[in-house]
Amino acid sequence: MNPSVRLVEFQRRLPFFQVAQFAGIQTIVEHVEGARRIHILDLAIRTGHQWTILMQALATRRRDRVEHLKITAVATMERELIEQTGRRLVTFAHSMNLVCSFYVIMVRDLAELRQDQLQFDSAETVAVLADDVVRTLTSPAERLDSVIKVIRRVQPCIMVVTEMEGSRNSPVFVNWFVESLFFASVLFDSMGECMGSEEAWRKFGEETLGGVSKMVMMGTGRAWMIRSMKVDIWRAFFRRFGMVEAQLSHSSMYQAELMAQSVPCWSPCSVWMDGKSLIVGWKGTPVKSVTAWKFS
Repeated sequence: MNPSVRLVEFQRRLPFFQVAQFAGIQTIVEHVEGARRIHILDLAIRTGHQWTILMQALATRRRDRVEHLKITAVATMERELIEQTGRRLVTFAHSMNLVCSFYVIMVRDLAELRQDQLQFDSAETVAVLADDVVRTLTSPAERLDSVIKVIRRVQPCIMVVTEMEGSRNSPVFVNWFVESLFFASVLFDSMGECMGSEEAWRKFGEETLGGVSKMVMMGTGRAWMIRSMKVDIWRAFFRRFGMVEAQLSHSSMYQAELMAQSVPCWSPCSVWMDGKSLIVGWKGTPVKSVTAWKFS
């Protein structure tokens, strides 16, 4: 949740985050097309820079000018930093001639989110972004159930989910260890090609990924409860709630490819479709998935 300079640079230098975010935000842009009052529910806003993409898209509308853009961020820590993120976003929106407001909802755990905490208006078109957060709600499964039930009640036009793609969910420790080690090696390889050895953000990334990898492989700490899964498993999860997978458009695919090709060191990064969803990979290994969901 901490929008530090190192985190911003780390995400900017690695291709997976930006490629997935551009595809996800493009999907939201398409589903709020024509809406004059838009409400975004972000379950893990972090730096918030992803919403500048949406703002620029909305500002270029020739018809159906947006009357009000509202962003609600759900956070579990660092309220002051999240509010700073909100102030930056509101300032940016105003520079785009957009009326924008920002709200923060603090909870001890995302599973404790309640509908009465959300200030939604019936005239608003609601979209939800769950960026690298769903996997933190799978243990126990009731936590994810609780969050989805709240989201369903606000009737979003679309819910975009981005997740790390991989099967690190085996009940057998040896399999878990090998899967986690292989996935970590892919991330470290991408850092080696996209970041200089002395750059502070590379050190930040190595320290962060190294610490998480150690906890996962040793089977200790909160990371043991965070289980990444392949997109097929997420499909089974969401269908239990009566959610219907939406087709990502050609425009979303184009935005992802354009971003993946925009930096020389990103040449090993590739994107492809898996059914209706988009996969971002490194040297052919899936790293992130982007899926879009509607409530039946």
